[in-house]
Amino acid sequence: MAGKFRRFLGLLATHGLASEATGLVVGAISPNSDVALALFPAVLVLNIIFDGKNISGESVPKLLRWVPKISLIRWGFEGLCLNEFEGLTFEASGPRRGPVAKTGADALDRFGLGTNTLGDVVRAQLAITLAGWILSYLGLTLTRQKFVVMEEPVTEKS
Repeated sequence: MAGKFRRFLGLLATHGLASEATGLVVGAISPNSDVALALFPAVLVLNIIFDGKNISGESVPKLLRWVPKISLIRWGFEGLCLNEFEGLTFEASGPRRGPVAKTGADALDRFGLGTNTLGDVVRAQLAITLAGWILSYLGLTLTRQKFVVMEEPVTEKS
């Protein structure tokens, strides 16, 4: 149990780093805070749409097949599900209708999450974090936003 809790905290930390890196990219390429506040919901909605639960991978147009691979919500959800369901067995007796998952692996397969490992999830989130940091640096370097240089105030002599 303590191992799963430690992995849970680690997954939350990597998800937080990836999310912060994404916010950093949006802030770095935006000329001001109003543009960043308008751009971030669009980025978030794309992450929600392409998280793997709303649109299946087969339904995604070929031009956009890369978007689910960088979806923050997809990797965060998948990692937490893998952490919670791996190695579980469920009681399958009782008055239930329809198919019942007997193991955690069965439950993951029903959600389409049994193909990756926790290592894959952590690597994907760290890659998103690194890409976000690099894109933020490039965004800040290439835009070279102009700011007013502060000068020393002129004082009146009487």
